[in-house]
Amino acid sequence: MADSSWTCPICTVNNPRSDLKIIENSNRAVCPVCSMSSELDTYNQVERTDAGTSQSATASSSSWECQVCTFVNSDTDCCQICENRQSSSSSSAAVPSAPLEQSESEASAIADRNARLLDTIRRADSGDGNNQIADSRVIIAALAAAGDRDIPDAKLIDWVRQEWPRRVDRVRLEATRRYLANRPDLKPHALEELAFSQHEVSEAMADCPHLSEADCLPVVLDQCSRRRERAVQELAQLYPNLSCRDHHAAVARADGSLEKALDQLNGLVLDSYLGDLSLAGDGPDADAAACVAFDGSQFSLHTLMVDHGLRSESIARRLTKLHNHEDFGHHQLEDLVEAVKATDCMLDEENWLEEVSSYMNKQCPICTEKYPRHQFLAMVNCGCELCQECFYGFVTTNMKDMHVTHLNCPVCRYPKANDVEALQLHFQHMLAQIAHFQHPALRFEPDDVNRLQDRLFDWQTMRNPDFVWCSHCGTGFELDAEAGQNRFTCPRCRRDTCRECRKPWEKQHKGLSCEDFERWKQENDPEFQTRGVAFYLQQHGIECPACHFKYALAGGGCLHFVCRMCRANFCSGCGNLFQHTDSQGLACRHPRSCLYHLRDFDIDRLQQLLRMHKVEFRSFVPDDEEFDECKVMEQKETADGLVDEACSRRVHPGRANLCDKHYSEYLVTLINRNRLDPVEIMTSDELVAVCRRHGLQVALGSEEVNVAELKKAILAQCPL
Repeated sequence: MADSSWTCPICTVNNPRSDLKIIENSNRAVCPVCSMSSELDTYNQVERTDAGTSQSATASSSSWECQVCTFVNSDTDCCQICENRQSSSSSSAAVPSAPLEQSESEASAIADRNARLLDTIRRADSGDGNNQIADSRVIIAALAAAGDRDIPDAKLIDWVRQEWPRRVDRVRLEATRRYLANRPDLKPHALEELAFSQHEVSEAMADCPHLSEADCLPVVLDQCSRRRERAVQELAQLYPNLSCRDHHAAVARADGSLEKALDQLNGLVLDSYLGDLSLAGDGPDADAAACVAFDGSQFSLHTLMVDHGLRSESIARRLTKLHNHEDFGHHQLEDLVEAVKATDCMLDEENWLEEVSSYMNKQCPICTEKYPRHQFLAMVNCGCELCQECFYGFVTTNMKDMHVTHLNCPVCRYPKANDVEALQLHFQHMLAQIAHFQHPALRFEPDDVNRLQDRLFDWQTMRNPDFVWCSHCGTGFELDAEAGQNRFTCPRCRRDTCRECRKPWEKQHKGLSCEDFERWKQENDPEFQTRGVAFYLQQHGIECPACHFKYALAGGGCLHFVCRMCRANFCSGCGNLFQHTDSQGLACRHPRSCLYHLRDFDIDRLQQLLRMHKVEFRSFVPDDEEFDECKVMEQKETADGLVDEACSRRVHPGRANLCDKHYSEYLVTLINRNRLDPVEIMTSDELVAVCRRHGLQVALGSEEVNVAELKKAILAQCPL
């Protein structure tokens, strides 16, 4: 079976076609040895037979060897590699193809050379030694030239870094002489001023690394002269008043780069005009320099180009029109410059002025004032934009008095407090905006910025799984306890807290699980026995699922709880976070055992579920301990904000000194702590509602069948 091979035109290594890496959506391939890419149709591809015979005994009569790059071409007068045309001497005779068979020693030598080549490239790229040749393509060409001279390995790198630049310089000077000899309009004695640069010649020589200096000279001269002529023609169109010598000199100083030459000529033209002005002295025309900036003259246009980084005279001319326009002349020059750079100057004047007007009169959604578009600051997540004054006022107000999550976008209030990843990105972008904030009259105080950074750091630290709160003094810190310990010591008050249940550590807890210790405490703790069920609710208060801060509070009327520490929104019944949805706004997915669903159940039904599973609960207290009002602490919303107060609702007999609402909460807490499923006490309608919430499709029959089937389906498909 035939197997293709291909020859890299850069490093000349013959590689198996299976190693060829094709660049996606192109006709180029990457050599696995030198990592250089070339057109796929330029590879010298040959077929090998199973017996390993050569391509052919001789090439066809139309084959010829290029005198520049030595590539064997066929059926064309132009070289496929360097585009050099066939000479008369090369077409006089056919060139036999080189045999593909290699001895074992030759193959080993090629492998050693390739390894040496790659090792040298790595050294050059890592900056080892005097790295005079930065382009890896040029390094490969220099190594190829050094390999032709059979230089020992120890001196190879020195030859590449010392002899190769000398070789390039000799070719550079000779190519420049020949180029200037064909240009009578350029003086021959200007050799150094108009000479080709080392960078230009080195890149050109990389295309023919195996040729001698004399043989590669035509290639270098052709490539460098064509590049020079193209750049000079472009400059002549942009700067017709400058001489041809100035055009050539600018390209020579710019290493053949048209972009660099444009920047140099802008400065050259301006210096010439400034010199003319300096000769005028302090005469009456000297004061006119202040008015000449926008008179449309070439001097004024080039002054604007240099001072404001404009790319062409046409853009500077548009800036002059804006400055002299009655609708835009009152704006600051810096604002007009930004408008010209941001708008499409290729539009006709009418449409362009409309675009400029839109740019210069963007309305702030907060203060409704109009400012240029570049004076707005955008929020990274939502894209809303604020003017600089509103951004400053918004940040300074919230960074001092509000929680950090209030620093979300003041227009759309995104991201929300529960969207941690979006908030992190939002805060990073905002800190960068604050650091680079520039305004003539407003500035952020360093102390305020440092305070904001500390608060953001604290907010981020609270999200760390190792962050804990002391159950005694409320101090928060990152846990640094040894692995395996089930308690930690507060660095402030030096008291211990259980690592699992986050309650104050007691010596009786040692050796007991949190559930067993809780059971022991209910049976033996005098304080628990005295204070009763209200104390139980306080001990099993609300814990934030985001930062794990515990509140000695009951759920209260509204189960939507906002953590004061991290501003997380969650349900105080089940602990699930509230999420923002497009259809329902702020919503939470409550399990069917959550107080959100069970608070409307009759107390008798909740007690029935506990009795079914033999879970003890309290109903009565001694007569001397009865109260008329519920003493459970809960969070209430007042005119002054959220406050913690006693419930104060009426207590009924058989409710363990609690109001009906908090007694139901007490029973639901026992149900959840014992992992009981309320589906056992639900009616048919309640079961249907559960199925609808979970999207279950159940056939309905008689009421008895419905209850049994629905319970079975819910327990099987939607377990707690």
